[in-house]
Amino acid sequence: HDGCFIEKYLGVKPDLCPDQGLSPSADEMTPLPEPDPTSAVYIGRVEPDSGIRIYLDAVRRLTTEQGRDFRLHVYGDGSLMPELRDLVARESLPVIFHGWVLDAQRHITDSCFAFIDGRMAIQEAMARRRLVLAAYVNPLKHDYVAGEAFGPYLVPVATGAELAERVAHFIDHPHERAALVEKAYEHARTLTWSRAAETYVSFWQERLACPAPQLSWTARLKLAWHLEREAHRGLDPGHRSFWHRLGDSERASELGLPPRALSETV
Repeated sequence: HDGCFIEKYLGVKPDLCPDQGLSPSADEMTPLPEPDPTSAVYIGRVEPDSGIRIYLDAVRRLTTEQGRDFRLHVYGDGSLMPELRDLVARESLPVIFHGWVLDAQRHITDSCFAFIDGRMAIQEAMARRRLVLAAYVNPLKHDYVAGEAFGPYLVPVATGAELAERVAHFIDHPHERAALVEKAYEHARTLTWSRAAETYVSFWQERLACPAPQLSWTARLKLAWHLEREAHRGLDPGHRSFWHRLGDSERASELGLPPRALSETV
């Protein structure tokens, strides 16, 4: 699944939570000098759950209230675009909307800061040696950005005021900024597809070496009923069409049940 953070929400303990790889890997990316700390880039959906309002509020506080030279480049689109365009125009905020752009991650290095809260984009920014500040709008999103392996190497924030405070701090303390960026980069270096493949192979070799669990007849019958309900609810039209063409004995055979198990139960 998406990460270890989701375990407490699903109530299911995973056997494995492998990291994804980056392509190109962090070691294959050409390092680019850090620009002046006067801008940030946002890449992602422009939706209520993305934290985009928090990022814009921070820009307002940094510029209007603190008088700093700071701007935000937004790469993405979504339902909030009309509202946010009006807000930016009304308050004359230094925010540039670029819309959806192919390979937008290449623009991460255009700015000093990465206002990013998507899993892969976070790791891309770390690999490109940019400081990640990630907004969260609910407890689940907090765990998403702060509860994963990359969590210690980014700055999670809940409000525009908190984000503005943290950005101002890292503008004024470049050595702290550089130290966190370097730690994040070292983490990103471990995210290779060869390492991910080795993890999967090792996992399945271990699992295949174990004897297969044997379901009781009762457990298999419960599974059969579950599949029957799912088919009738129409969650998967293709699966439903195939499943309904089978007779009771054929369905039972597919599930490893006695030939008359389903018809007798009905």
